[in-house]
Amino acid sequence: MLRAAIVLFAVAVLAAACGSSKQAAPKAAAPKAAAPRPVANPFPQDPQILARTTSPRARRNLALLASDIRAIRREAPHAKEGSRMGTPRLQLLTTRFLTDLKRSGVDIVSQNRIIDHAAGVAAPVCDQCWQMLEAERPIPAIAGH
Repeated sequence: MLRAAIVLFAVAVLAAACGSSKQAAPKAAAPKAAAPRPVANPFPQDPQILARTTSPRARRNLALLASDIRAIRREAPHAKEGSRMGTPRLQLLTTRFLTDLKRSGVDIVSQNRIIDHAAGVAAPVCDQCWQMLEAERPIPAIAGH
């Protein structure tokens, strides 16, 4: 009986150790995720806008906002300088810019600065556009910062 127990014990030890001396095969290297491409700053004259914008969605929306401002810049020469109403298209582009700004997810300090960029383009030729931009500034919310 003792002999059978010793044999069973030896078989169990050998079975448990079977294959333990082998090293596990190295796993195939997982393909590295592509590093996120650095986002080009759509407001190069104002690097703090990009620095304060941390979410990927908001960073993508910065390009949209810069595109809206370029569209306003292209339309501005069609309005008479110092006009009250600008052109209907200029008012439409300003409204689109403000809608995109509200949906952008950009922080309120950056929103205020981006409005500065749009107002610098629209104010000389469209008083109504300037009024719309000024009305949307998040000044009360910034006061707490």
